[in-house]
Amino acid sequence: MNRSIYLPLVLLILVLPLALVGSGWTPVLAAGSGPTHMYLPLLFRPATVWPQIALVPLVSGVSQPVHVTHAGDGSGRIFVVEQVGRIRIIRNGVLEATPFLDIAGRVGCCGERGLLSVAFPPGYAAKGHFYVNYTNKAGNTVVARYRLTTNPDLM
Repeated sequence: MNRSIYLPLVLLILVLPLALVGSGWTPVLAAGSGPTHMYLPLLFRPATVWPQIALVPLVSGVSQPVHVTHAGDGSGRIFVVEQVGRIRIIRNGVLEATPFLDIAGRVGCCGERGLLSVAFPPGYAAKGHFYVNYTNKAGNTVVARYRLTTNPDLM
């Protein structure tokens, strides 16, 4: 092969894929014959159009929320952990006036310290206990287990 043909051939091999990608061309594949899209280097991918999102307050009156969860018991309650040492319940979009748990007297707050989390085990309603993670006044991390009272909304 003549050496003078190498340069145009190399350019064709390098430029043709770029031209096809820029034009929006994608290979046509028979059904079930493999991938349904081309994997392109990040440089050549079209810009991603992200959906518009907005944060909407669910309730007011919560102080320093750090964790939101549910108990998995079908009650529909949402538990909000406040860093100062309280766990609040939101039921049907309304914040309950009385905290589910208030251990503010045991909790060293704030910054990276405080009541940080609550965890409900599988079968929480039958087991009757849950766990909290907090920093005590001495700065130590504590994982404590609490048992339910006869009122499942109050400790």
